[in-house]
Amino acid sequence: MKLWIVGKRVAPDKLPIWEFIGVFSTEDLAVQACTGSTFFVGPAILDVINSPDLTIPWPGAYYPRK
Repeated sequence: MKLWIVGKRVAPDKLPIWEFIGVFSTEDLAVQACTGSTFFVGPAILDVINSPDLTIPWPGAYYPRK
């Protein structure tokens, strides 16, 4: 099952620190939850470990209000 994570970048010009905003059942609902340019949306598959030991870019994540 694909879910959509919404987060907010806390310090955009520093380390990649972000706050968890919510989990949504559709991409449209996730985008609606983004109220500023530092909010991002990214897909996640339920019960799947994506990359536990590597720091890599999040495939499909984007900033809808940038």
